Amino acid sequence: MGKFKNLANNALLVQCKSKIDSDILEKELSKLRTVTVERPKRNLQTLLLMFVPKEIEDVAIKDTILQQNNLSHIEDPTINIKFSKRTFEDSRHVVIEVSPNLRRKLVALQKIKLHWNMCKAEDFVVVTRCLKCLGFAHTSRFCQN
Repeated sequence: MGKFKNLANNALLVQCKSKIDSDILEKELSKLRTVTVERPKRNLQTLLLMFVPKEIEDVAIKDTILQQNNLSHIEDPTINIKFSKRTFEDSRHVVIEVSPNLRRKLVALQKIKLHWNMCKAEDFVVVTRCLKCLGFAHTSRFCQN
């Protein structure tokens, strides 16, 4: 059997050893009226795409990445555009959220094709830091020092 963990609001997290086990457990639990079954949500990871051409619109980035880089075989590829980080005369840096499988492939490629350009793809990590005490994990607005 898998692992169990008690969560808030009388919830129980069950980790099964295989997909087959989790499907069987979910099927059996769905027969009970007093229990609701929810699969955990996947954590999307953020990537920075550097020097994306300005003529490529945000809605076209997902399809362009998947088609031009031969990544359409990845199951359930999720790409959400978060924001443009920096804008230049003819290009911009774009921060995207991607599914873990797709992130692995994009980081392994290092440079991805977007139209006639090669754009660098790297992990985007935000570090929150206080400008008052220089501590981490809070801002000066919430500083206790």
